[in-house]
Amino acid sequence: MALPSHQDSAEIVLPTSYLLLQVAASVKAKTPTTTTAVLPQTTWTSALQVAIHSLESTDQQLVIFPKTTRERQQALKEISFASLPPATDISPSFQNGLPIKTGFPKHQPPPRSSAALSERLRELAKENMAFGDREPYPLQIRAGSIERVLPIVTGTLSLRGLDKDPDDETDSCCLDINEMLWDTGAYSCIITEDILPSGFRTYLQSPEHDPYRHENGLFVQVDGYIALTNTAFVFSTVFHVRPARSLPNGRSGVILGQTGFFNRMMFTSIPRIILKRRGEDIGSDTWGEIHISEYIDIMDDHCTF
Repeated sequence: MALPSHQDSAEIVLPTSYLLLQVAASVKAKTPTTTTAVLPQTTWTSALQVAIHSLESTDQQLVIFPKTTRERQQALKEISFASLPPATDISPSFQNGLPIKTGFPKHQPPPRSSAALSERLRELAKENMAFGDREPYPLQIRAGSIERVLPIVTGTLSLRGLDKDPDDETDSCCLDINEMLWDTGAYSCIITEDILPSGFRTYLQSPEHDPYRHENGLFVQVDGYIALTNTAFVFSTVFHVRPARSLPNGRSGVILGQTGFFNRMMFTSIPRIILKRRGEDIGSDTWGEIHISEYIDIMDDHCTF
């Protein structure tokens, strides 16, 4: 579900037990040493008041995710099955993507480059030669070469099995991710298994995930939050859990990709060089800005920002 900017403070309705479960998971992850003194015989509200008092000095921001419904779960399953390798051969002409909608001619000779432009293109070619045959895959390179790295966004991902009963709150995990690659060249959203808790990795080996498993990993349901330039964005989709060694350069972490994510949104990315030309003050440690304007969520609701 996407949360439009004009609804950032809108309330969501969910079971109190589910709210407390998310709060408890966040407290356990971020302040595990905090203790509370409570009487053995007490009431719900009294116990909560004591707990609140113990957390006042370490209070932190928290994103509350809506409760998964069976309808949302079914929609995510359909995306997962569509992402699995096809059982039959597909024409090579359509293996790598679909054409975009356009009213312009398919082919038209471009104007020739000027001498100055040709020189700049030669310089650009030399710069790109450093990447060899590894493009367009993510690379681990110096942060100072900011124009050569993909945008990175931060956020929180909550993972669970695609066939998990929506009322069952066990066997899930919530991760705060500081570096998610914004990679429009990736076919699907990916999370490498090495960053998952060991207990959740063990859970993913159970037979219930077999319908969504293939030789390079499996798919799971993800409720996510990411901080974009113009809004806090909340979504639900499926992620491909894969070994880091199966990715180019063995990169570990999270990659945001097309299926169920980019192919449902309209956004504008503004790199640092454009912002600097506009006269804006932006440091060399920032890629630029990403603004989302429209999004079709997993239930086909149209969200604007």
